[in-house]
Amino acid sequence: PALAEYEHYLDDVLRKKPHTRSSEVEEVLADLSEVTDAPSEIYSMLTNADMTYGVVEDPDGEEVEITQANFTKLQTNPDREFRERIHETFYDEWADVRNTVGTSLEKAVREHVTSAEIRDYDSARAAALDDSNVPVEVYDTLVDTVDDNLDVLHRHAELKEAALGVDQLQSHDLYMSLTGDQGPDVEYEQAR
Repeated sequence: PALAEYEHYLDDVLRKKPHTRSSEVEEVLADLSEVTDAPSEIYSMLTNADMTYGVVEDPDGEEVEITQANFTKLQTNPDREFRERIHETFYDEWADVRNTVGTSLEKAVREHVTSAEIRDYDSARAAALDDSNVPVEVYDTLVDTVDDNLDVLHRHAELKEAALGVDQLQSHDLYMSLTGDQGPDVEYEQAR
């Protein structure tokens, strides 16, 4: 009874028991964590410390520095040409580091696959979902549901295209609101 408040954590330990290796293997895996975390740390340092995303002139003639933090907000500016400049400037920086980002992603995927194999999972996806105790079937159902309802997303894109009055919706248009600054009030039951 004294451990009742830890029941969830104990259940997790027992649930993961089939994927726990011998103490020697677990010790080696723990010692390698700095190495296996390298792709994520490299990506984080690259995108948060080393990369700069440029400066553009806004519609009022003021210089605006693009950051990861303000990119989405800048993409909601009503001036389409400004949004396009923001978008191109931001993604030009990403193009300059595409090989580094691609290699980091490749190494991360290899690490996930290898770790899943070591821990005797059917796949890296199953291993990743197991951390949150999400069955693979739930994930597959989510993907299938989204895929089965893509027509709604396409309809939304058509409505946005019409609301913006553009011939063809572009990437720099995606963050624009259909309703301007004032969104509709939707009650929870209706939204659900």
